[in-house]
Amino acid sequence: MKALHFLRKGAGVAVLGAIGLGVSGGAAATEGYCIAPAPLTTDGLALTDVVFTIDGTNYSPVDCYGITDTGSSNIGTIGSGDVLDFINGLRWIDFVNGVQDGGTITVDSIQYTLTNDGDSGSGLNTVSNWSLSWSDTNGASTPNLPVFVDFAIDWKGGNNDVFYLFQNVLLPASPTSGSGTINIKVTNPPGNADIGTSHLDVFFTNTRPGQPDEPPPTVPEPGTLFLIGSALLGLALAQRRRSRA
Repeated sequence: MKALHFLRKGAGVAVLGAIGLGVSGGAAATEGYCIAPAPLTTDGLALTDVVFTIDGTNYSPVDCYGITDTGSSNIGTIGSGDVLDFINGLRWIDFVNGVQDGGTITVDSIQYTLTNDGDSGSGLNTVSNWSLSWSDTNGASTPNLPVFVDFAIDWKGGNNDVFYLFQNVLLPASPTSGSGTINIKVTNPPGNADIGTSHLDVFFTNTRPGQPDEPPPTVPEPGTLFLIGSALLGLALAQRRRSRA
């Protein structure tokens, strides 16, 4: 796992948010992060609650925050006091705009679409599923796929929100679009109750250029370097003998 970058500003971030969370038993939510140095959560959240998958590659969150109340179910705009402002107040990075379940948004010339694929499993094994797709909308102009993006999930039910942060996710091109799946465990302590997720919101920042996998440069072995050096030395000595003749 790469080092975490808990910055207030940065590029290449997408944030996903779900609306519909309700913890049973009337237990009070105590806000906190999953990763130090901030106070750790006491609500039983875990980095294994969510997975994002692209072409068989699984990405796990690097931090989470909750359970909290953002005070709004609207994505909003910067300065509106809605969910976008709330998540920009966390110790991560700043987001630009967002899309709700069933909608489409274009950020930094990359168009994102979020689709609800329904639930699978039952009881404590219930999982909510979404598809996140992306496409390049600006032709030959940059940015172009593939790109790197960071994202986090605001998973909300009722007045409760849970955020999960993902980083360094590579969105590949096929050739100008792609898609991935989001799978969220819909039961959590303290009540281990089905939270009744209703939909997700996805918030994005600008992307970072991504390159397809390239073979690493070949580095000569020490023995090879010695042979090359010996050959060059021999050529130099031969040249000196010829010049003296």
